[in-house]
Amino acid sequence: FQSDEVILHRRVEGACPGHFVLKEENGYIAIFSIVEDGKEEISEVTDIPISILRLKDQQRLREGILLDSIEEVNQYLEDLGS
Repeated sequence: FQSDEVILHRRVEGACPGHFVLKEENGYIAIFSIVEDGKEEISEVTDIPISILRLKDQQRLREGILLDSIEEVNQYLEDLGS
């Protein structure tokens, strides 16, 4: 604090806009975008059923997998297929 300036910081739980979350949606992998105020907005439901994945990956998707970019989303989905 200075007499002519006040600097405030705000800590918000969750991810900031521009990040993505992979989750299970009706049995399939869905991609959610993080928008203002950390809310998740569905972007796409893939045609990949979670039932074909390992139990560990199914559980992670039920909890939500936070990724930093669409490139990371694509890489993760590609890795699941291999």
